[in-house]
Amino acid sequence: MTREVRTDPEVLQHACHDAINLFVREVLIPRGLVDKDRYYREQKVLLPLQVDVTRTCAKAWTVCHINDEV
Repeated sequence: MTREVRTDPEVLQHACHDAINLFVREVLIPRGLVDKDRYYREQKVLLPLQVDVTRTCAKAWTVCHINDEV
């Protein structure tokens, strides 16, 4: 049996945004895959792209179906 779960897309968008920032800070920068100074310097360029990604993710996950039997 599956059930439908709906979440506020704004909440999901903020969660995705936080996850991207955490991944960049905790994984990509320490491994040298992203230059820390450049990352923060380029925020004006990156932020609109990040918002677009988070909106897309939030839209896709606003409604999901959970199988409670698994």
